[in-house]
Amino acid sequence: MMKTVKIKSIEYVGRKQTYNVSMKKNKNFFLGNGILTHNTEPAQRALRETMIQNQNITRFIFSVNNIGKMIEPIQDRCQVLRFKSLSLEDIRDHLKKIVKEEKIDISTSNISLIAALSKGSMRKALNALQSVSYQDEINETLIREAMDSTFDPQHAKQLLNLVVKGNVENYERYLFSLIYKSGFQPSEILQGLIDLLISKNDPKLLPAIVGLAEYDWRISQGAQDLLQLRCGLAKLAHSKIGV
Repeated sequence: MMKTVKIKSIEYVGRKQTYNVSMKKNKNFFLGNGILTHNTEPAQRALRETMIQNQNITRFIFSVNNIGKMIEPIQDRCQVLRFKSLSLEDIRDHLKKIVKEEKIDISTSNISLIAALSKGSMRKALNALQSVSYQDEINETLIREAMDSTFDPQHAKQLLNLVVKGNVENYERYLFSLIYKSGFQPSEILQGLIDLLISKNDPKLLPAIVGLAEYDWRISQGAQDLLQLRCGLAKLAHSKIGV
């Protein structure tokens, strides 16, 4: 049974363009945006019962980022429409429009940085822009902290180039400088390498991606992170991949 809660207060936050999604035969619809996948399985099963009870008068529309977190009984009742990530140019252009309208003091290069770090997610880009817009000075460090992405892809490229050359002493020297001098976490570096390999869109790199992902999984299960990272890099160095 779905419970209701009392509204304590309503705050006016502004006016934005919205879209009215309705059915031709009836005007009732239920739109769930993202939060559905954060609900527990029992909560989702309760929602499924509500869907069944009201299927003749209501159409349910769920907008989710990870369909795998939705229980199969709900997925089975839905027609799945998949949308690709937005391009960097689309996100950057939209951010420029908002910056102009809201009169936010931010450089073009930092707008491009937000667009790049959003990885195709307009919501992530907008949240980051809103977060940094209240600061007196918007800089690269502030943006990376706001987007939880302080590990620069350039670091990943340089480390990967050293690894594929096979000189353990050289790449570990750079690795240790990233960790002990720059303050990056081993798990953060490992994820950066995985993201870099994925971005190359090369089927030949799949074994390397899977291999690093295995060490990333071990870290998530509590294994010592630096040890797992070094093992992953050593395995990668011996794989003789071309990047």
